[in-house]
Amino acid sequence: MKKIEIFLRKFLLNIFLLLKRKENSVPIPELNEKSKIVIIRLNRIGDALTSTPIIGLLKKHFNCNVSVVCSKSNHFIFRQKGFVDNLIVYDKKQNNLTGIIRKISALNPDILIDLHDDVSFTVSMMVAFSSAKCKMGFDKKNNKLFNARISRPDSRIHHIVDRNLAFAKALGINYKKDEVNIIYKPDDYSDKLVDNFINERGLKDKFLVGINISAGSEARFWGVERYQKLIDFMSNNYDVNIVLLTDKKDLTKAEEISNGKIIIFQDDKFDVFAAMIGKLDFLITPDTSIVHIASAFEIPLFGLYVKYKTEDIIWYPYKSEYEVVITENSDLSSVEYETVLNKLKPFFERIYYEKNT
Repeated sequence: MKKIEIFLRKFLLNIFLLLKRKENSVPIPELNEKSKIVIIRLNRIGDALTSTPIIGLLKKHFNCNVSVVCSKSNHFIFRQKGFVDNLIVYDKKQNNLTGIIRKISALNPDILIDLHDDVSFTVSMMVAFSSAKCKMGFDKKNNKLFNARISRPDSRIHHIVDRNLAFAKALGINYKKDEVNIIYKPDDYSDKLVDNFINERGLKDKFLVGINISAGSEARFWGVERYQKLIDFMSNNYDVNIVLLTDKKDLTKAEEISNGKIIIFQDDKFDVFAAMIGKLDFLITPDTSIVHIASAFEIPLFGLYVKYKTEDIIWYPYKSEYEVVITENSDLSSVEYETVLNKLKPFFERIYYEKNT
């Protein structure tokens, strides 16, 4: 059923684009504090997090009104206190696309920005039928819907954050590299909750290493025995505290890895989980959204990445110091423990001894 739906959406979009007249180019408006911008950023948590730098620059340089059209799965990233002015949440199950388009038009935006690299029926309809004066997007398959087209930086060599920042340059923002990073600030309640967890379990007195075992797919699970060996190595060779981080769905695996020896941290609320990342001295994780949370806090990170059938650059932590192991196979099962240890050990020791001397 899902495949049929995707096929029909692609078919309808192709017909629409074939019949649609190409929008004439318009000058990009000069922005000021009275300007209204709407940004469309649907999809996953990581997509939302990597869009926060461009939003941060818009607010910092122009103090303008920024609204975000987001999805049910990523809206909480944009709900940070004082971050954006309006949120429009698209819920596919409610089939409210027409209502979303009305809400966009009601904002009377000076500029509508589609941050997506890919082309989708949903976003294309939002762009095509909104009443924004200037519609900006990458020069891609649906480029005739835009009247301000931006050259898309090569995804094989440019990080997703830098690709998004192509819009900042087009809008005349001159920024320095050191003022750009992922923006995410957990609320005070989450921060206090994590502080209590750390204090009650005596984790504050030593260098704190977080080992996250969870990611969006089973392909990025490294294996129980390998994590056990890694924990044994860290515990036996360094004066550290270790906390095992897990999603609820992987709690049984975490308990097997821990075997009652390592403290496990799990919370259903993303904000609380993010607050824990901010308390770490070092993070080991597969490729998942918390890579970008580590970047927001500039936590040094060692990553396990699957780069399967793609030439795109990995979504490494934008601002954190990092080292990675990358496999071009379909999952992490082929990544041997010794391969990880050989890359992890010198990187970890540099961070560890710099902080402990």
